[in-house]
Amino acid sequence: MSKGGNFESLIAKKLSLWITEGESDDVLEKNSGSGSKQTIRAKQNKDIRSSTGDIGIASGEGAEFCELFSIECKHYKSINLWSLITGAADGILTFWEQAKKNASLTGRHAILICRQNWRPILFVCLEEISDILTSLGVERRLHCEDLHIFRFDDVIKTSYENFIQKIRKLKDA
Repeated sequence: MSKGGNFESLIAKKLSLWITEGESDDVLEKNSGSGSKQTIRAKQNKDIRSSTGDIGIASGEGAEFCELFSIECKHYKSINLWSLITGAADGILTFWEQAKKNASLTGRHAILICRQNWRPILFVCLEEISDILTSLGVERRLHCEDLHIFRFDDVIKTSYENFIQKIRKLKDA
């Protein structure tokens, strides 16, 4: 399996453990084909809701999460954080634009989970999700334009139930 595929599987496992409070590591899984499946289905004018993003439902416990979020996963030698300053159209900025585009196709919240070699995993989201995370005590590490960046491990240390309750309120508002 490629480095990207391994990373997607790792993230699916970690998110599954978060959702189930450590009970199960397989309620989410790496989407087969990931973005390529979505592209093919969209060109054929077929429903893409089940193929959006890199992480999908493996069992019922992961359904609500996948209905609310489109997860894009990227693991590269460099994610070019410097592009946030220079505006260069590569690295994290390109990944973020892809995550937002995929999410907008299905009306979900965009989340980018990315990692540069030998660095912590990052969790990138829009302001409304950032506000929820900070209200739960998660420290935002960086904010630039519409990117709000947290450490992934800090996010999954929070109570998933508290997080999802606030997301539900946001959805109902």
